[in-house]
Amino acid sequence: MRSLLKIALCGIFVLFLSSLIAQEGEMKIESTGGVSFFDGSWEEAVAKAKKENKYLMIDAYTDWCYWCKVMDKNTFAEKSVGEFFDNHIVAFKMDMEKGRGILMAMKYRVNSFPTFLFFSSEGPLVYRVNGYLEPAPFIKKLETEVMNPEKQFKHPGDPAILEVDFPEFYKLSFNRGKDRQMPSEDDVLMFLDQQEDLYSEVSWGVMTRFSFPGKYRQHFLDNLPAYEEYFGDEATGQIERMVYSMVMKAAKEKNPEMLNEALEMAAEYAGDENPEMMRLAYQMAYDQRAEDWTAYGSHAEEMMAMDVDKSNGQINSYAWNIYLHVEDKKLAKKAASWMEKVIEEEPSYAYLDTYAALLYKSGELKKAAKFAQKAIDVGKKDGEKVEETEALLKKIKGN
Repeated sequence: MRSLLKIALCGIFVLFLSSLIAQEGEMKIESTGGVSFFDGSWEEAVAKAKKENKYLMIDAYTDWCYWCKVMDKNTFAEKSVGEFFDNHIVAFKMDMEKGRGILMAMKYRVNSFPTFLFFSSEGPLVYRVNGYLEPAPFIKKLETEVMNPEKQFKHPGDPAILEVDFPEFYKLSFNRGKDRQMPSEDDVLMFLDQQEDLYSEVSWGVMTRFSFPGKYRQHFLDNLPAYEEYFGDEATGQIERMVYSMVMKAAKEKNPEMLNEALEMAAEYAGDENPEMMRLAYQMAYDQRAEDWTAYGSHAEEMMAMDVDKSNGQINSYAWNIYLHVEDKKLAKKAASWMEKVIEEEPSYAYLDTYAALLYKSGELKKAAKFAQKAIDVGKKDGEKVEETEALLKKIKGN
């Protein structure tokens, strides 16, 4: 079983991802030691990867995606990541809502951003990574999973053929904005009932796009090993989507029984993962959607006390929600201690701002003013909008 927990955490804490405006193949990150994206055509990128016997990565983004921008700024700009790509991978950007990108999104079921599609030098898709990753974890995933033949998966269908014979309702669902049209469940079921091969890229695309309607949810769960063989982590990730959808519905209805049902489903397919961490991850998603901030703060403390890897972005998310919503000075002070370790490792504008805000909330005004000013200085240097931090500094000095 692939790592459901890793996918769950990504889905919960880095959900609804988003990125830089660029036409496919037209963006080239200026060489600062980071990743240099290929600025020729898609066909030329494919030829380059084959000639140099390298993997080919598509950075699948949209022009409204926020976390794609963060990936560009924090991860792809990192020298160590650039060096790794220079040696092993040809990188190419493609907007999933324009031109060839729409066909690519349909064929490879790109539904969240950023998504990174990895192809072998010979053409087939061998791995996909969803969501923002910081430099060190990104390189580790590339080394241990993306480039590991034992972790790679098969993909049915000819990788050279993008215009697959998908049903019209599937194609319409990939239109942008107001032009997007979604089919009825009956239309989807009727189509799937007529398919001889439920493991084909067409059947899989339809099932995943429309959340496994009717009997096809149980069909997928009953045949998960077969789908994992073809689609790897993408198949496991569909369970996370099912669970997350149930958690969100439970929170909306404030239905703890439905939440428990979702947690049981997650545990059943978690393999050897840490069940307590998974429970907390989904529980915090429930708390946040239900706006039960007292429970959220308590569960965040539990999460931080666990001896498991947590990214700086995750920690910042917990801490910022505590600053915004939890009226408990002791917890604010504890959250500030979490952020103190984060800024020692990564003194970015966003993290310094969160730290200063928590210091203010916990009553450490002198220290809060110092780090608010530091956040402003770093933010201005990096071209960030710092007006909210400047307003915070005024409030601190007014006390």
